[in-house]
Amino acid sequence: MATSYNVRYLRKYWKRCTFGAGVFYFATKSVIKRYRNRVTTRHLCWEISTRAKEVHPATENVKKAYVFLNPTADNGNARSKFEKFAQPILNLAEFEVILIDSEYSGQIRALMGYIDPKTDIVVAAGGDGTLFEVVNGLMRRYDVNKFMHSVKIGIIPLGKENNFFKKCFPGQSSKRQARMIGEAAKTVLEGGCCPISVMKLSSDEGNIVYSVQQASWGSLKDAYSKRDSFWLFGPLRTVASHIYTAFKAWPDDYQLELQGLRQTGQGQRTWNVLGFDLYLNPQGTDLLFNIWPASVTKASFIQHGWHVGQGRPSKCQPTVATDSCTVQPICHKETWLSIDGEPYEAMTFQATVIPNCLHLISTSPR
Repeated sequence: MATSYNVRYLRKYWKRCTFGAGVFYFATKSVIKRYRNRVTTRHLCWEISTRAKEVHPATENVKKAYVFLNPTADNGNARSKFEKFAQPILNLAEFEVILIDSEYSGQIRALMGYIDPKTDIVVAAGGDGTLFEVVNGLMRRYDVNKFMHSVKIGIIPLGKENNFFKKCFPGQSSKRQARMIGEAAKTVLEGGCCPISVMKLSSDEGNIVYSVQQASWGSLKDAYSKRDSFWLFGPLRTVASHIYTAFKAWPDDYQLELQGLRQTGQGQRTWNVLGFDLYLNPQGTDLLFNIWPASVTKASFIQHGWHVGQGRPSKCQPTVATDSCTVQPICHKETWLSIDGEPYEAMTFQATVIPNCLHLISTSPR
């Protein structure tokens, strides 16, 4: 009788039962996720605390670390993630940790010029923009030649993209968020150092920007930067942005002129392009250009958007390799250059490499 009653109830109130089952599923999933995150953080704290019991000489100087937190990263979720997964681990550090919240864009860059010259570690707790401000603030210090060789830079990935962190720690991006952030905080306390190079971009007007990732210009950059406008397409918003650009905003007058190609011996070259990506060679100290020629079809353009949306690397091979050059993007309308994800007005600039000038805290010596 009970079974027959239950069947009749399900048939009569199937909407209520479906809604209740959905609420129960997501509530259970949320509880399990919180429990796993708490266990992960507790385990990492236990590992740090057991190693912290080592005795240190009383005369040993206490290390000092500045943590620059960008609370607006990841649509305002950075502070919550930091307090849950990273701060409990940093509280177990055997050195002085000073936490600074940024209140507006550019503040971290300015504060980097005033921190103690005897600082041992600077941590960028945020996304790629936070790291960009830390690097540019460090390279603009009056004592940069001494300070950049004594300080170590750590990363706690709290942003939405975290492209540089994923490139330096390729195995971390596939882990759950709590473990990725917790292990990044643990690496800040216990990791070694590896040298990284910096790309210096200086305009004719005297403006200087430092980059550790890449500078992009053209239609591919425009399509990628507009992807959030197509939020209605969910995970397909990147390819949707490329489709819109291919059929509604296809360019026909982009040109790229490179001068001073000493390493290649070509002197000067000009291309009709859809855009370019300029980045540091991971295997050396030279610059690499991914140049997308104007002959690229719309189908290939959309296919590139599909690969980017799925997190696959670009299939475009480096076209030019050089140690320094002058870059001139040419277009009849106003365009923007993306440097580590930050927009700048496109103009002629000189690109050079400062090799192995910064020390990144990493689990790998490379």
